[in-house]
Amino acid sequence: IMATPAARRISRENSIDLSSVNGTGLSGMVTKSDVMRLIPTQRVVRPESTFKKSKRNIVIIGAGNGGEVVSDILLNDKNNSILGFLDDNPELWGGKLFNKPIIGGTDKIDELHEEYKFDSVIISITSNMGVRSSIFEKIRGGNYEIINAIHPQAYVSPQATMGVGNIIGAFV
Repeated sequence: IMATPAARRISRENSIDLSSVNGTGLSGMVTKSDVMRLIPTQRVVRPESTFKKSKRNIVIIGAGNGGEVVSDILLNDKNNSILGFLDDNPELWGGKLFNKPIIGGTDKIDELHEEYKFDSVIISITSNMGVRSSIFEKIRGGNYEIINAIHPQAYVSPQATMGVGNIIGAFV
């Protein structure tokens, strides 16, 4: 089912089957608005502006080589602001990467979210897919958007359907 990342997240959070949603987006893609229409009105829903800020405040999970690569990709967009990094290695906490602080581990992501007010996260870990998957499951459904890092010199077909948390380098 073709659906935007926001539509997938909201449908998951509200137990809405995407196959039952009439998509109004490009080529019948299910959009956030399509899913929002199916949520009972008495339910509290985050405002539309939550993820539509002119500047995204991002925390990168992983303060190793992958963190450097993802930082470089994200900083190609002037609307991205990297607030810092999370890493589960306590020896790195308090240090810096790209002159941004390594603020703690993923076990404290909700607490750190309140303190740092980030609205977006991405996992930069690519060396251990088991760890990456475990972290993704831990952060999924939080009050932040899991974003993609797509280098401006990469080509992504307009017909491509993509999930979230992807890292696509230059010349791909």
